[in-house]
Amino acid sequence: MTNLHEASINTLAEKIGICNGYHEKNGNYKETSTTTKEKFLNAMGYKTSTEKEINDYLNEIRKEEIKPLKSSNVLSCVENKFILPIRTHELTVGKVALSVQLENGKTIKYSKEITDYEIKDNNFHMTLANIMEGYHEVTLTNNDYLQKAYLILCPSQAFVPDWIKNNEKRWGVSVQLYALQSKNSNGIGTFTDLTNFGKEVAKQGGSMIALNPMHAQLTEINSDAKSPYFPISRNYLDPLYMDISKIVGYKKCTNLKKITQALELQKEMAVAKQSRYVNYKFISKYFTQITREIFKTFIQENKGKKNNKEYAKFMDFCNNQLDSNLDDYATYCVLSMKHNSTSWLSWDKKYHDKTSKDIKIFKIKHQNDILYYKFLQWQTSVQLDKSIKTLIKNNLSDGLFLDLAIGTMTGGYTTWAFPRLYISDVSVGAPADEFTADGQQWNLTPYNPQELHKTGYKSYSNVLRNTMKYANFLRLDHVIGLSRLFVIHEELGSQQGVYLSFPKEDMMSILCLESKRNSCVIVGEALGLVEDGFKEDLERKNILSFTLMIFERWEDTGLFKRPDTYKKLSVASTTNHDLPTMAGYYMGSDIAYERKLGLDHYEAIIHKETQREKERQMIMDALSDQNIMPTFKYHHHDENMRELTMKTQEYVAKSSSLIAMVNYHDLLSNYHPLNIPGTSRTYRNWGLKTPVDTEDINGIMTDLSHIMSKHDRFNKENKN
Repeated sequence: MTNLHEASINTLAEKIGICNGYHEKNGNYKETSTTTKEKFLNAMGYKTSTEKEINDYLNEIRKEEIKPLKSSNVLSCVENKFILPIRTHELTVGKVALSVQLENGKTIKYSKEITDYEIKDNNFHMTLANIMEGYHEVTLTNNDYLQKAYLILCPSQAFVPDWIKNNEKRWGVSVQLYALQSKNSNGIGTFTDLTNFGKEVAKQGGSMIALNPMHAQLTEINSDAKSPYFPISRNYLDPLYMDISKIVGYKKCTNLKKITQALELQKEMAVAKQSRYVNYKFISKYFTQITREIFKTFIQENKGKKNNKEYAKFMDFCNNQLDSNLDDYATYCVLSMKHNSTSWLSWDKKYHDKTSKDIKIFKIKHQNDILYYKFLQWQTSVQLDKSIKTLIKNNLSDGLFLDLAIGTMTGGYTTWAFPRLYISDVSVGAPADEFTADGQQWNLTPYNPQELHKTGYKSYSNVLRNTMKYANFLRLDHVIGLSRLFVIHEELGSQQGVYLSFPKEDMMSILCLESKRNSCVIVGEALGLVEDGFKEDLERKNILSFTLMIFERWEDTGLFKRPDTYKKLSVASTTNHDLPTMAGYYMGSDIAYERKLGLDHYEAIIHKETQREKERQMIMDALSDQNIMPTFKYHHHDENMRELTMKTQEYVAKSSSLIAMVNYHDLLSNYHPLNIPGTSRTYRNWGLKTPVDTEDINGIMTDLSHIMSKHDRFNKENKN
């Protein structure tokens, strides 16, 4: 590679957002090699074998950079108006006219004279007043010049409700929905369990339930790799959370009794119910068998009959999806089942292109199977929506606090349906840190930021909209992804990963627009390596953050920070799903699992165990400082762990944070981890059930309610 060729690759990489390097956790700067940059350029579709190829790309980029408007012009409101910057390189003296086609179909026009001075100075803008926020299209004309572009007008900040503006303090409970158990459950939590659980939380003064992502999965195939953060699509829901008995047509399905009373199935069901972990393989097999029978009955009973309200509702659902891609999604599901793989990369090549003739023929041949997967989405949406309405009616006034995963699985539906929007052969991950010495590779395919911008951010806004319609609060997993993502090429590994930049201001502004439209509070998870100033950017946009007691420590001493130092606009908790519960942390079970699974070398484990002994004392010192000292010292008994759990919840309840979030597994003094990052093959992540049925939680919740009320943390809208 010549010096000139190398320089051109570096220039192109910088133009499209591949960072030159990054600071590691220890502060050292790690530079990205030109060879690595070239590998990522190739993955993004850029040919780099000759100087001419690279220069052609650079020339195209320069042409775009001097056009009056960007492909997508995302503006935030300033004093009830929007300022549109216009580049003047290709303009001439005279009138510049804008014709804005609003999303509601109306047109607004603006015009302004441009002078020779403004052209030479390249300092020209137009003020857009009396125009609504939203997704519009704009046409710019200047003499004989014409350009069309996207115009997205956004509020300056995300939505927050009045009670947050008034500094009221509230609390909620965080739970993995699959983990909820009841006396009538079939081994996995359902929307019915969620409703009953939420009613109890509301009764005790809580105002919200935080859940794992509800994104679509095909557990029939991926039962051994079930992670709510590893979806096939973020636009659709996971049907496995449905209460089968509440599916339309269930009561009319006469074959169900014969299926469910089969002796072998009853034996398997008994084992699944008693298991400490969710048996996804059996439950998904059972779910598919039952729901196919229900669907069959529903079609036989309703299709083709006049004035059939239920079938009409089903058809309305199929024809009125926000992103209009339900047919493609259902086709992907059928193809996945045909190939026994959710990765389209392993399918017959003739099915790789969703617009191909073979796909059209396949859709005709498999109409009924495709309709079945549409039926599942319809009923999942109906049940989730009904659960939310019931909970709000029963005084859980802030409803659901949902979670948005950072991406979708490599080879999943989204990358099949929109391949140009994603970067093939590349995965999102994280560089090495104190928790994972070799870094993490998540097998989630990142957006191509260039294509995202060119297409008006439609895919991004659809994901936000489809998630927020069920949420009053939304957690953004790895929110730093609005600015940059650590990406790993499949041929290079995490040690040669790079940071890929994203249009932060555009992404944040669109997030604020959807937040306001859906009256949804945004909370960003910004743990790990975060670039300077990013957390301040979140605050500027009214995006809340997370404050975890386990991490709130003074750097010089390691002591736990007092709760009155926590950020007001934050959600405070003891730990989260990727960390040990408080009981697990105190007992050192996370370190024990590291030893058992070989996640760190012997000397490091010994050091962690020694350090943890000091940290136990630090916990006691922190609680003592707040006059909430437990009555025991270091005895690892269940009753002592229950007391410790309640004392640490009180510590969080005393905090300045307006929202206190209680981890349900924490509340039950569970010391087994829900998830150990990087152990998908060696530990049963995302399957641990709760040991207490939802019918039996009144006593625990009453104790929690007393703690929260003691520190003026309650839902004033609760009418109980």
